[in-house]
Amino acid sequence: MGYEQLLDAIDKYGTADFSELARQEAIPSETASYVPKIAAAAIVANNLERFGFDKVELTRPVDAGEIAVPPGTPLKTLAKAAGVATAAVRMLNPDILGERVPPGHGDFLVMIPADTVSRARAALPSMLENEPLFVGDDPASVLDRSTCCSPRADRRHTLHEEESLLSLLPHPRPPRLATRPPR
Repeated sequence: MGYEQLLDAIDKYGTADFSELARQEAIPSETASYVPKIAAAAIVANNLERFGFDKVELTRPVDAGEIAVPPGTPLKTLAKAAGVATAAVRMLNPDILGERVPPGHGDFLVMIPADTVSRARAALPSMLENEPLFVGDDPASVLDRSTCCSPRADRRHTLHEEESLLSLLPHPRPPRLATRPPR
């Protein structure tokens, strides 16, 4: 269930209580099962000592930045433009299973080491000159390269030790007033 659908269910049932929404079947059963597991993982992660994980060694946060690339961009080309190994790009993007950024419409945000974003943004357009970039499943639909590497994506994602995993969740918007016609 997406964020908007959840807000609609909250408006419809007049409650933001997750248990009540699940009891009334206002949310899909998959969501009702999944959300408590994520909440439990976040609670444990933020209270390691209390749950017996005090000997777990936390790794240093990864300092990564995002770059917007066209669909179908080869990972090896992006890695070369950034000046890093393809394995480094793969490690930061475990959701990309193939050799290329997935096809689709519009830019795809790819994580690369933060200190390589400017270099990649400068080098990638010329490197893609000879690469076919497919928008969809149809090989005839090649992307216009002028949309490559937009500057909108130079954001860093670092979660510091003092921050909670819950701080990454979107903030709820104010409840919408239900305007239903009188019966």
